[in-house]
Amino acid sequence: YNLQAKLLRAIETGEISPIGSEKTIKVNVRIISATNKNIEESIQRGEFRSDLFHRLNVVRISIPPLDERKEDIPPLIEHFSKSFAAIYGQRPKKFKEEAIKELVSRSWPGNVRELQNAIEKCFVLLPEVSEITTAHLREIEVI
Repeated sequence: YNLQAKLLRAIETGEISPIGSEKTIKVNVRIISATNKNIEESIQRGEFRSDLFHRLNVVRISIPPLDERKEDIPPLIEHFSKSFAAIYGQRPKKFKEEAIKELVSRSWPGNVRELQNAIEKCFVLLPEVSEITTAHLREIEVI
């Protein structure tokens, strides 16, 4: 709560005081914040300052979890496959339709990051495999 007060003061005045200094420094910043918590409930419980929330809540973008955006999974798989191919010096992996269906049907509580980790696991543990099947996903415990 104390840090929230300092952040609010910095936003309102456009000044910060470095630790151990009595001088203030002018700053011109924009703040982008993200959370998976319900801030309104945190405010009601006294865990988050309502004045800071209203200062930060200029533009609100709500992104539903990946489990509610199943149609995004196939293009994300393709994107991550291309990205990890470049990182690991491999060719992008092709995912069989059955494997894609399994990945789409799976729950992703860790959202996009969890899917990203699953695709990277294919590159790390199956470097010689060019076409990923459901059996491969089971073998490396992705599904």
